[in-house]
Amino acid sequence: MTLFSDNWIEIVGTTVEKDNLILIWRNSDRTKVGTMTVTKLLEIVPVANHL
Repeated sequence: MTLFSDNWIEIVGTTVEKDNLILIWRNSDRTKVGTMTVTKLLEIVPVANHL
C-alpha cells in the first residue's frame, strides 16, 4: 500500500499491540522506518475513511 504523492510511505507489515493494529511503514527513499496505528492513518489520510 502506497500513500501520498511526492514523499510517499509504503506499508511493509503489520503487528498487533494491546489490541491495536499497528502498521509498519518505510518512506520513499527507504531512509526511515516507523509505525503508526490505523486510527492515526485515518486521521492523516481522509480519503481512507471512504474505504
